Amino acid sequence: MQDSREEAPAPQPTNYLMTGIITCVAVAAAVLIRYAKYKARTKGM
Repeated sequence: MQDSREEAPAPQPTNYLMTGIITCVAVAAAVLIRYAKYKARTKGM
């Protein structure tokens, strides 16, 4: 019972592709930030 799905019954390929790219970029950014913080913490010690 999700009303948000009725707005776009047929998701466009371009929209799906953009969502995938944005998700990949967001995950990559989160991993990079976490790795940078971990490296900085290790360097500080």
